Amino acid sequence: MSVYTVSDKDIIKPLFNNQQKTNCEKLILICFVCVFLPSWGLYNFLLMNVATLLDYTLDTLLYEAYIA
Repeated sequence: MSVYTVSDKDIIKPLFNNQQKTNCEKLILICFVCVFLPSWGLYNFLLMNVATLLDYTLDTLLYEAYIA
């Protein structure tokens, strides 16, 4: 399997242009596109929020430890 740079167009185009794939592979790829791509933004959003929350929590803990 070829490796593609990650961008929506780069991912989707090669998947559907390659005619040599079996039906099973096509089905898996379609499922992958339908499930993974829409949730990619969600993952990034969640990761950003978790990172911000962790940063805030650590800052608070360090601040309280510093005062005490």
